[in-house]
Amino acid sequence: MTVTSCLVLIGGFIIAWKIRNFLRLPMVWYFVTLIIFFLCSSGIVYNILHKTPFVGAGKGGGIEFIHKGQRSQYAGEGFFMGFFFTLGGLAFLSLNFVAKIKSPFWQRFWAALAMFILLYSMSKCTSTYQLKSSWYSPGLSPPHYYTKGPYLRDQGISF
Repeated sequence: MTVTSCLVLIGGFIIAWKIRNFLRLPMVWYFVTLIIFFLCSSGIVYNILHKTPFVGAGKGGGIEFIHKGQRSQYAGEGFFMGFFFTLGGLAFLSLNFVAKIKSPFWQRFWAALAMFILLYSMSKCTSTYQLKSSWYSPGLSPPHYYTKGPYLRDQGISF
């Protein structure tokens, strides 16, 4: 086991040395952090710890993609929400680059597309949360009977 671990480690160093120029590119690390953000916001640690299924069985034997409980989720639901968090963030970030486009037509086109993607992502996140929390209406506080307290306490508002 020790010899195998050492060989894998040495192989990893050799591969990293061979592709070191590629690893110095900022875009490579941007995409690596984007993937890490997606995985972290999708709740992959929760899914691994709780061994959650990708989808569940709904009423009538159908497939349920979004878990109805506030303090639980399916793995597919986490990836779905993580995708829309990441997509919305990228759309918001791309608005900075749209300002540098010289052509007014293309600047308006890309700005409108980025805003559409951002609003669509936000609506998907909001509608999913409304599905999980029937009391939720954007801009309103939770009802008086809802669990309140410091953020260190689980309040069921994970996203």
